[in-house]
Amino acid sequence: MTHNRRTTCVALAMLALASPLDAQAGTSPVIAVAPTPIALSAVPTPPRPVAAALLPYIGEYTFAADTQIVAEVNGALVAFSGRGNRAVVPARDFTRENGALQLSVAAGQPLVRFAVGTEEGVTFRVKPLRPIAELRRTALAAKPPAETGKRAPELVELVVRDSTIHLDIRYATDNNFMGAAMYSQGRAFMQRPAAEAVVRANRTLKAFGFGLLIHDAYRPWYVTK
Repeated sequence: MTHNRRTTCVALAMLALASPLDAQAGTSPVIAVAPTPIALSAVPTPPRPVAAALLPYIGEYTFAADTQIVAEVNGALVAFSGRGNRAVVPARDFTRENGALQLSVAAGQPLVRFAVGTEEGVTFRVKPLRPIAELRRTALAAKPPAETGKRAPELVELVVRDSTIHLDIRYATDNNFMGAAMYSQGRAFMQRPAAEAVVRANRTLKAFGFGLLIHDAYRPWYVTK
């Protein structure tokens, strides 16, 4: 089973609201997600990996309020603007200034590639202002805010509902932005309706050779604190 981490995060956030599958015989499966259904269709072969020479240029480029996303499309670099425009970007439009990759635009300040230090799969990290042990003690001693939700707590464990769901619970390890384990166990819980929707999504994705990889689910309040 192939798991795509980037798309999994988006899928998990959206599919938690998914309604039951609405698939008719002879048609592609459909997952109804408010407000727009998502139709899944198979392709004969998966797309080829992005050429290594293009990878350094892919990303988000910004200056002030102007933002463009550069992605690979059919072997070429394409820039997508927030206004819905798209254009093929030739290599000559990229330059470096003080080590930072820039994208030249027709009329205006070059856009600088937004980098958070996570290139090559490196985990984003911050330096805590106080020791982790001290922060944990403070969080555990704090009182959670009162909540008056419409649904009573009904947490269920995802892998109990579907053992083929993969877990990589980052807050149960030191592979997270804090560099320290926040959970004592690497388990994933969700409210029952959300968990059932995720299970349905995972089963649908299996037919296409994909599956869900969960990095986080229900988060205890003290961890958020």
